Amino acid sequence: MTNEEFLAFVGPAAMQIESIRGYPAEAAMTQVHLESNCLSEYPADSNNVLGIKWNGEGEYVEAETREYDDQGHPYITIARWQKFA
Repeated sequence: MTNEEFLAFVGPAAMQIESIRGYPAEAAMTQVHLESNCLSEYPADSNNVLGIKWNGEGEYVEAETREYDDQGHPYITIARWQKFA
């Protein structure tokens, strides 16, 4: 995905978040870019580009995630991710 495609896809939602919540659009777009590796990695069929873990309510999907133990060592596990329409 090119930068222009990314901005066209994420930009409108980021601007809506800014107008409703006051959270800067640039920060929202940066977070999406980091969490989803420029929309190339996020839980399939979830529409969850921010990598939000399941909060116990609503639908979820299960997918692999890299976590870190107390010593900072990475490991792969399965987690539940919030599913969005």
